[in-house]
Amino acid sequence: MRIHHLQHVPFEGLGTMDSYFLERGHQLGSTHFYLGNPLPCVAEFDWLIVMGGPMGVYDELEFPWLKAEKSIIQESRLCYRQSCHRSAIPPRNDLRIGCGADSKLWCGVGWIEICTIGSRNTV
Repeated sequence: MRIHHLQHVPFEGLGTMDSYFLERGHQLGSTHFYLGNPLPCVAEFDWLIVMGGPMGVYDELEFPWLKAEKSIIQESRLCYRQSCHRSAIPPRNDLRIGCGADSKLWCGVGWIEICTIGSRNTV
């Protein structure tokens, strides 16, 4: 699988996901917005991982690349690409198009079901 991640700050990378994906033979690509990297075409990846960052959904004036990021998220969604957002806030594109946070469509740290040990209760 071709996995691409969008990174907004130098200290927030894939972490252990990097070696996990590589050990399983997946190809990794990345866009580092803080370095001015260009975005790939949606046809160049199968799964898009969007890292968190210091920006808010409406901070396009401060972060000019944010508009392009929202567009590639929307385009990847329309092309049935998998998308995972590592953030406790709703994915930026869902907010932009007025969908709100839909845990059935997106995987995000804020929506992972957690079970306590020795209990069937979810948190």
